[in-house]
Amino acid sequence: MDALHSAESICQRYSGAGETVDTKSERLARALLWQHRSLLLVATDVVLVAMGCWLAHTVRFDITPLEQLLPIVPHVPNAVVYFLLSAFMTVTWVLLIWKDGGYQACLYCMVPLNDQLVTVLKSAVIAAGISISILFLVRPMMVSRVFLLFALVFAIGLTTLSRVALVMFDRWMGARGIVLNRLIIVGTSVTLPTLVDRLREMRTSLRIAGLVCFHSEEMHTSSSIAGLPLLGTIGDISRIYEENPFNGVLFVANGHDFGCNPELKESIIAAINLCELHGIPFYIVPHSLDVAVSRHEMGSIYGSPVIEIRDASRHTLYKWVKRVTDVIVAALLLIIGLPLWLFIITGIKFTSRGPVFFTQERVGLNGRLFRMFKFRTMVQDAEDRLDKLVDFDSLEEPVFKIENDPRVTRLGRFLRRTGLDEIPQLWNVLKGEMSIIGPRPEQADLVERYNVWQRRRLKGVPGITGYQQVMSRGVPCLSQRIDYDLYYLKHQSFALDVLILLKTVGVVFRGDGIQ
Repeated sequence: MDALHSAESICQRYSGAGETVDTKSERLARALLWQHRSLLLVATDVVLVAMGCWLAHTVRFDITPLEQLLPIVPHVPNAVVYFLLSAFMTVTWVLLIWKDGGYQACLYCMVPLNDQLVTVLKSAVIAAGISISILFLVRPMMVSRVFLLFALVFAIGLTTLSRVALVMFDRWMGARGIVLNRLIIVGTSVTLPTLVDRLREMRTSLRIAGLVCFHSEEMHTSSSIAGLPLLGTIGDISRIYEENPFNGVLFVANGHDFGCNPELKESIIAAINLCELHGIPFYIVPHSLDVAVSRHEMGSIYGSPVIEIRDASRHTLYKWVKRVTDVIVAALLLIIGLPLWLFIITGIKFTSRGPVFFTQERVGLNGRLFRMFKFRTMVQDAEDRLDKLVDFDSLEEPVFKIENDPRVTRLGRFLRRTGLDEIPQLWNVLKGEMSIIGPRPEQADLVERYNVWQRRRLKGVPGITGYQQVMSRGVPCLSQRIDYDLYYLKHQSFALDVLILLKTVGVVFRGDGIQ
């Protein structure tokens, strides 16, 4: 009965503000078992990965033109071998996504699409690597490498499309007011508003039912925080559940030493017991200074759960592989694009006075200074004209953006719009001062004004393009730009780098330019 009551309460016909929604949409959501999205995701991934393998087999062995282009080697394993390999890849892939928490129903609503795609890509590469390793050990089973490549491409494409479709459908339901996940947040009045704002921005079918504080004193100061009702204290959790059924708890620890308050500790344990009794997920958000660290490492010390926070820059294998990739890519681009670079150099020389290259001292990894190169896109005396265009005393932060900057030349405008002005930085990449992807290198005088938190972005090798550049084009807010850089440093991986490169290509083709 409890499970039935919980399931019925999840799909209530009101949004966070209390509006009713149309019953047809609600019945549609129930019919699609959207409240059981974990099972839906697992089933979808199994079907799509298996379909990707089937498509790969069909394209490789059943399409005549490809057969002629890539002759099939003799003694090809029969379809049973490919079926077993496909089944193994499918199961391994799904298990890896499950291990990374990709199928947690309530938490899924709070995970950005980019993070979901990174999980899919990472799991795909590892699953393919395991499958290839096993094939090396079983030499008699010669399997087509073209099949493996096609299987990986098709499966990644299909699962990516499914994630995008599911997120769009979830947002559609959120816009219609269909509430499938009701969350309460436990914390203090100091930490809750920021977290509430971030969750609200996601606009999914998740709704925050209300807030719960630790102490009764906070209840007397205000009846709401960030526009959401204060439902009570952690000790009232049973009453809160009866009056406002929820199916998720987000516990913001915020550095409290709960062991020093036996009564509060007892209330927290009672809340955990209640959640376990009703099968409600209980997520703990530990106190964090929001520095550039990796997500988490779970472990235990004599049975006590521990979340290890690690420096995100200490990924030795990732760092060295990325460095080798940077050198190869930079060298190839400089050599292959040499005719275009010479054409740009000639154009700069004949269209405006001054040097071809613009050089400026920038701050790199761990605060080390280096000289960064760019194709010059402004007039020769651009620095001298800056004081007339910007009132530095009126700036809240030491950053600015000038619309239709008169100092930019006509050719320079084109180079900026296409991102070609950044090409000379490939020389900085070869020298090891920069990477293809990373936080944007800042000017030395700007870094001098950083506070302690903002200096955390210096823990990454600066890049020509990066998460901040493709996500915050034209955003002058320093804090927001640094947030993007810290996000990259926390989540840096080969999969995220691929996503950034794809977004960069889109920016270049749209002519937005890399800011």
